[in-house]
Amino acid sequence: MSTAPAKQEASTKKAPKATKAPAKATKPAVQPIMPSVDVWLSTADRRLKLSPQDAVAMKARDGTTADITIDAEVAYQSMTGFGAAMTDASAWLLRHRLNPRQRHALMRELYGPPPGLDFNMMRLTIGASDFSRHFYTLDDIPFGETDPDLKHFNVAENLLAPRDGAGRSGPRAHSRCECR
Repeated sequence: MSTAPAKQEASTKKAPKATKAPAKATKPAVQPIMPSVDVWLSTADRRLKLSPQDAVAMKARDGTTADITIDAEVAYQSMTGFGAAMTDASAWLLRHRLNPRQRHALMRELYGPPPGLDFNMMRLTIGASDFSRHFYTLDDIPFGETDPDLKHFNVAENLLAPRDGAGRSGPRAHSRCECR
């Protein structure tokens, strides 16, 4: 038995490279960013009035489908109609920036039958809105004064006084859109 260390001979042959299957790129599971919802609670008995509550964390659905069942025989509420809001600024733009043909086309699109939207209602502001050309109420009085009897009530700011071709103003000068 030899106690001398064995010499390693250098091999001229290269060892075959180990081939590994390409590593599959694993993406981390996508977690939606789910915000929480701030809650303020008011109760009918007025015990709580816009009282802050614990936030409610939103969470992803469990993957089940949401079934919506419509029973045409059961009515929970009635629908009076559909429409949109018209501010005084919008009315001003319609009157002063659209020509009569454009106005008629817009009114037909809004209030005409399909392919129009077939609206049958319009919500109007009482006094100025945040889209008004200037701020006003229908009972403007000097700051600090009150008018509980509405002696200064006036709707003039909400009225247009259009002129017809003969220079007349008033209700007869308004053109009507015959959308139906």
